[in-house]
Amino acid sequence: MRTKLLSVLAAAACTVPLALASPASAAPTQTATVDIVPVAAGAVERATVTLVANPGGLGYSAVGSGTGFNPLSQYVSLGYGVNSVPVATNGVPPCADDGTLGDPNTSTLRMFIGAWLPVLGSNRSLAGTQPTTTIDQVNTVSIRRANVPILPQPGDIRPQTFQIRSCGQIVKVN
Repeated sequence: MRTKLLSVLAAAACTVPLALASPASAAPTQTATVDIVPVAAGAVERATVTLVANPGGLGYSAVGSGTGFNPLSQYVSLGYGVNSVPVATNGVPPCADDGTLGDPNTSTLRMFIGAWLPVLGSNRSLAGTQPTTTIDQVNTVSIRRANVPILPQPGDIRPQTFQIRSCGQIVKVN
């Protein structure tokens, strides 16, 4: 009888942690998508980007693919605060810094998502991580091209260095 009771208790102890660790009890990971479309005269760069919140809520990762990129140019994507707009609205340009993520002259790293890397011809891919800004703090995402003929210095990702080409508004998936 004692052996049987110990076996039942051991079996119960093994099933409780499994029930607590089941995926159904975990909070869903926050994700969002962005369809980035041209907003500047002559721009043709387009992309779709997916943002996924980092575990613990601080920061997010981004993956995307795009077309229409000039094979000879450098491109980056930046995220903009909750008051930013995807199209020009009441004198506010699309994907303009609204100041909620810091001064673009000193705090652009909070806006930086990643660089667009060549895939084939005018196609590019984005794989980046933003460690200090949450998805909830960002409303729009841009594609910016390095001003030509002056290429940026390493680490210089200020919006003044990269001209706006395309912009899109984040749509929360969950």
